[in-house]
Amino acid sequence: MARRPLDGRFDDAKVQRIFAENLTRARERRGLSYAELGRRSGVHRVCIREYERCYYMPTLGNMVRLASALRVSLDELSGLVRLQVQAALSGQGESSGASKLGQGTGRRG
Repeated sequence: MARRPLDGRFDDAKVQRIFAENLTRARERRGLSYAELGRRSGVHRVCIREYERCYYMPTLGNMVRLASALRVSLDELSGLVRLQVQAALSGQGESSGASKLGQGTGRRG
């Protein structure tokens, strides 16, 4: 079964909050301080703290570094799976908006 892409109905604040919760949970589950996760990932400890407090959203590169250091998938850390489940449960994943992605002019973006 192919995954459907998210259709833009998820606001940035929700995605950021889910990421922050997942980052905090994964870091604490491994018993890591901000400093130790920073050493393992190459992401500054202050940035990690600010990601967890929803002050900033990391770049894709930093997300990959953090996921690797925490030994979790990027999907798990980003909350993508959780967002897709929520969309499916609320019917968003089946909406016509999701099926319209990639249709239209024939051009690739």
